[in-house]
Amino acid sequence: MINMDNRRLIKIIFATILVAAIGLLVMRTRVSVAIPTAIGSSSEGIRIVGIGSSFWGASYEIISQQGTVIMADPAMMGGSVPDADVITVSHRHFDHYDRDYVERSTGRVSIGMPENFNIKDVHIEGIAAAHGGFFHFWQRNTINPLSPSDTIYVYDVGGVRIAHLGDLGQDRLTEDQIRAMGKIDILISKLNNPFITLACDSEDKRAFQIIKQINPKVVIPTHTTDRCLIEYAGATNRELVEYKGTWTTSREELAQNPPRLVFLKRQ
Repeated sequence: MINMDNRRLIKIIFATILVAAIGLLVMRTRVSVAIPTAIGSSSEGIRIVGIGSSFWGASYEIISQQGTVIMADPAMMGGSVPDADVITVSHRHFDHYDRDYVERSTGRVSIGMPENFNIKDVHIEGIAAAHGGFFHFWQRNTINPLSPSDTIYVYDVGGVRIAHLGDLGQDRLTEDQIRAMGKIDILISKLNNPFITLACDSEDKRAFQIIKQINPKVVIPTHTTDRCLIEYAGATNRELVEYKGTWTTSREELAQNPPRLVFLKRQ
């Protein structure tokens, strides 16, 4: 008979092997890529700042030209990140939600709530959606309008509409979601779902199809790999451009440039 200590040891060994296997699979998706780094970005306009991990992170700070600060899906923030006028959280998973940061904030907070409201010069809309991933695999197309497993947040900032999809796992957006989102200029979205496929392969382009439905001028990736950046840019004929941490844009800048995949490399 296996005693309690042996059972605990077996669990530890199994967990270690599982983590190592996942790590190897993730590493197989990584390739070396030289991304052109943009220079000369204007200091005037809407600023979008990548927070946290370059490839894993889904946290973004959006700052209007008048200085209104939106923190989208703040995760693992630490104590050095400043407060925001409004914080939106698509769902409460650790990689999208830092409870301590949210609780000490003095700004308006919206956590997974389908609601519309204004903060200074910014209008925000929450749209019910369905999460993707291992724990939601069988319900990835089931949307609970009152308590959604994921919430799409749309920010109207100076006439530029920016959407953060959180961890959207649906096969397609519904007509109601598309209608509620309206014309999106900048889309913050994962390019693949690492909880379902660790590689951005040709068999699972669910995220690609979602982005095609929205058809934004600019895509900013979350939960991605460098191989996925290359594959998505190639599949959609988007220019792949890297900015170091912060990208500044405006309605005029968006109109003057072709469709892009903007990668915000963190420090």
